[in-house]
Amino acid sequence: MKRLWALEELNTLTTLWPSAPLSKILDTFPDRTYYAINLKASRLGVKREDPQRYWSEKDIAILEQYPTASVESLATSLNRSHSSIRKALVKNWGGRRRKFDLSPVPMLLSDFQKGLLVGLIEGDGTIGLHCQKERYKPYVAVYNTDRSLIQAVLNLSPLFRLRERVNQNHHHGQKPIYEAGMVRLQDVYLVLVTLQDCWLSERKGRLAVLAQDLCFSRMQRILAGEVRRLSHTDGEMGIVREMLSLNRR
Repeated sequence: MKRLWALEELNTLTTLWPSAPLSKILDTFPDRTYYAINLKASRLGVKREDPQRYWSEKDIAILEQYPTASVESLATSLNRSHSSIRKALVKNWGGRRRKFDLSPVPMLLSDFQKGLLVGLIEGDGTIGLHCQKERYKPYVAVYNTDRSLIQAVLNLSPLFRLRERVNQNHHHGQKPIYEAGMVRLQDVYLVLVTLQDCWLSERKGRLAVLAQDLCFSRMQRILAGEVRRLSHTDGEMGIVREMLSLNRR
């Protein structure tokens, strides 16, 4: 249930938000997310007074914990906003294809964060396949009309991307659907490796295993020097058919 802000909390936020370190602000409101705090400060008309900060070599070194570290942990370590972290990640790595890693280090997520992500994927998400010109690509996505839930997923990792969709068949005034998803082979593979022992339902657990195997096979063939747009092997098509069958249930 939505928790209202007390007058004392509003006064504290108004005092701290302009110049206090973000780590101190988050510690002051331990039961509220950065997104909720930032939104409330914006509605109160209180702005940050930080001058433009340049990225030092030490900052970049911390940022290189991406993609295993979450946006929230990077923002706290660097005393920067989530928006600043995301822009830096896109600037430094977003336009450059990362080298595939077939044995990645799992994402640094707590048991609670893993449970949150698994619960959202199992409840309002999917592990599916994008098809383009008879080539299939695994993806992971979470859908919800509650922007704060989707923001919680985005805060777990910069690998997820936000998309807002409006169903043309919805009645006037109905909420839009927000999506946090990923389609890059390395990104999907890393998330599935991180969550591989956490699935609750047999169907989603099997989909996760199949998608992980398909990612591994495609990346392995690309690293071996085969043509990127190569058609699927018989083994990969077997995985595709089983995933399509599971998602039709």
